Amino acid sequence: MKRIIMTILLLTIFFSFSGCINKNNEIPKESTKIEKSQIEDKKNKVNIILFYPSKEGSSLVASSRSATFNNSLERTIIEEFLKGPQNIIPNGTKLLSTSRKEDTIILDFSKEFNNISTENLTLLNNSIYSIVNSLTEIPGIKNVIIRVEGKVPKINNISFENPFKRNRNLFNRDKISKPNDILKKQMKFEALGKWLDAYLLYSDDENNTYRKYFDDYVKENEEAFAQGFISKNFTIGNYTVDTTGTHALVKVKFNDTNRELNIGMIKVEGAWMVDWIPPQ
Repeated sequence: MKRIIMTILLLTIFFSFSGCINKNNEIPKESTKIEKSQIEDKKNKVNIILFYPSKEGSSLVASSRSATFNNSLERTIIEEFLKGPQNIIPNGTKLLSTSRKEDTIILDFSKEFNNISTENLTLLNNSIYSIVNSLTEIPGIKNVIIRVEGKVPKINNISFENPFKRNRNLFNRDKISKPNDILKKQMKFEALGKWLDAYLLYSDDENNTYRKYFDDYVKENEEAFAQGFISKNFTIGNYTVDTTGTHALVKVKFNDTNRELNIGMIKVEGAWMVDWIPPQ
């Protein structure tokens, strides 16, 4: 009896399973389409950084998100701002166009942009620099021009005549810690897979040709992390500073391999940051 019951169960499972497979033993097309769609969707995703005003309104705070890439990084970043959750850009505003000329990004918004809050001048200023600092996070970008339907907007006493440049005074950066302390913190973040925290300790010097955007940095480090190439066992040693006082080398020993390297550090407006130059 047990054999008969078992045979019936096995036959039922077999025919149920065979109904999901065609004569050529292929997975149904619907399943293939879903898998292809998921792969394509992943390819179209890009990791971006958006800066928002802090709760007290005196500084900018970084937020990372995975967004669907749309033609360019600058357009993708602005479209994410338009989605919210904070109303950096007024509701109903449309991005009419974006263009890039050498080191400058030019944005053209619809007339609704003029409705940006002007009651709090500090908040207004920080909202503008939320956009500017997010776009100048892109390597090589030094300037952002904002237009409304092709014209120079007149909003409160903020001048839109000239291009906006990156405002680092709105970042709460550690200007006290020494180069080796900053590097130790940055490498610990990487060892934990905290990519945003680690990336924000890298230099944002616009002139550094080795500099990478956040998306490239994340994808390269995720792969290195998965393959075990990011060491969790290291010792940060002493450092030396050059005669200008703006560049330093920090000794790092990787305990698992006994390899020693000098990691470059650079002082950017009073704060030591990890330089993008290759280790020595």
